[in-house]
Amino acid sequence: MHTIHGHSIPNGTKFAAFFGDGSGAKLFMISDDGELADAENGFRGITAPDTWLQDAGFIYWMKLPDSFKLWFETAGKAK
Repeated sequence: MHTIHGHSIPNGTKFAAFFGDGSGAKLFMISDDGELADAENGFRGITAPDTWLQDAGFIYWMKLPDSFKLWFETAGKAK
């Protein structure tokens, strides 16, 4: 697990971000172009994800396995 402050999350990474108050976590992805996407709403048009995540109250992140797929990566594909 890494802190968001001081550890830039690489483009192309899927990760869980954890709230600083211990209330939970959310799943995200940073595209190859550096745009933030979340597991609930898809791409958000945010190109400074580290700053946005800190402002939203997240302090830690953990990389997800490359095989993990978010809904928008599989939408419309047969399972």
